[in-house]
Amino acid sequence: MLKNLKKYIPKRKYRERSQLEKRKKLGLLEKKDDYKQRAEDFHQKEKRYKKLKEEARLKNPEEFYFKMMNSKNLKGEHVKLRDEIPLEERIANHNKLLNLVNYKKSLQERVFHILIHNIFRKKKNYYSIFNYLITGTIMNQLTQFSLKMSMIV
Repeated sequence: MLKNLKKYIPKRKYRERSQLEKRKKLGLLEKKDDYKQRAEDFHQKEKRYKKLKEEARLKNPEEFYFKMMNSKNLKGEHVKLRDEIPLEERIANHNKLLNLVNYKKSLQERVFHILIHNIFRKKKNYYSIFNYLITGTIMNQLTQFSLKMSMIV
C-alpha cells in the first residue's frame, strides 16, 4: 500500500550547482537550460542557412523579369525605384508621340510624291494609276498605325 502512495509524495527538485568562486572570472557557467536554448537557436540558423544555400544552388542565373529593372531589394523587401507615371503625364507623352507620327507621315507623303513625280514625269497616265495604287496602300498603313497608337492610351 505504501508503494502506491510514494508517487504522491513530492520529490526534491533537481538543482544545478552554482559556479565556484575561483572560476567566476571565467564568465557565466552554462547550465543545461542555457545549452538547450543555444543549441536550438544554432540548429534553426543552420536549417535556414542550408535552405538558402539550396535555393541559391537551384537559381537560374539567366532568369530575368522587367520588374528587376524598376525595383531594388532592401532588407529582404522589394522597393520600387520610381513610382508610376501619372495619367496626365502619360496622355501628354502619348499626344507628343502621335504628333511625331503624323509629322513623319506627312514627310513620307511629300518625299513619296516628289519621287513619283520625278520617275513618271513624262508618262502622265501611268503616274495617276501608280499613285492611286501605291500611295493608297501606304496611306492606309500609316493611318492604321496612327489609329493603333491612339488606342494605346
